[in-house]
Amino acid sequence: MATIVIDDSGSPGDNIESQFLTNLRKTWVAVLINDSCLKSLQKDLKYIKNLFKKFNIDELHFADLINGNGNYKVFTQEKRLALLDAFCMFFRQYKLPFFVQTTNPDTLGENGLILALKKISYKGLDLADYEVQGLFLLFLRVVEYLKENNMPNGDYEIIIDEGLKKAGTRLEIPLFQEYTFKLKFEQSKNNLLLQIADFVAYSVNRMQRTMVKDPALRTSFDKEVIYIISEAFHDCNASGVKLVGMDINISTKDDYDYEHIKQRMKDGNIGKYWDYRKFVN
Repeated sequence: MATIVIDDSGSPGDNIESQFLTNLRKTWVAVLINDSCLKSLQKDLKYIKNLFKKFNIDELHFADLINGNGNYKVFTQEKRLALLDAFCMFFRQYKLPFFVQTTNPDTLGENGLILALKKISYKGLDLADYEVQGLFLLFLRVVEYLKENNMPNGDYEIIIDEGLKKAGTRLEIPLFQEYTFKLKFEQSKNNLLLQIADFVAYSVNRMQRTMVKDPALRTSFDKEVIYIISEAFHDCNASGVKLVGMDINISTKDDYDYEHIKQRMKDGNIGKYWDYRKFVN
């Protein structure tokens, strides 16, 4: 069996956006941890946590680490990059499968799915809320992986960072009869495994934001962070995200959007983005 940890990210109010990367988006990330490596992973995370204790840091928040916020101010930029690199090497060692799902208020409509604009409650979750829709779409990605890899049927523990629900909330979500996801909402400082999900969620968001940033404003620090993260994800089994072959020195947000346009054209789902000519002219 396996444990699945989930965290979310987004950039509300951010002015760095594109047609495919709006500041209203919600990105959910799930990381699957097989029982075979669970104890070893927990032991290593506990060791890492103890290293940071002397700096009064009781949990790893990678946005704060990279930006030097809070107690992370004691680290120089060079040291913060070194810490990121060390954690990326640690993550790559375990080769944990991860799944990414991004939604915005228009996602279902863009895909020809319409829900009435009223509250539709399931297990205390409002399915009319695009953030909840994203979570369920993420579940489907996980289920697809479980089936393709002949994972055992039955109950799977899902640990979700608090936010959508308060810490301590428990829910059961039966999916396709074969699987039941037992959701537990917890604080990341109380469950070290959530810091793995925090790392992936931060990394995906950082890559997205950097790739739509004006290339003239991308710093050498931006580029180094993306290089380190990309190395961590190399050869990982992932669903919902891919590393596109864009030149970080010159690519623009239109280039980023065009990569998505090409995929939409393959899928036959061009939707409101039908006028893609401006991306290629």
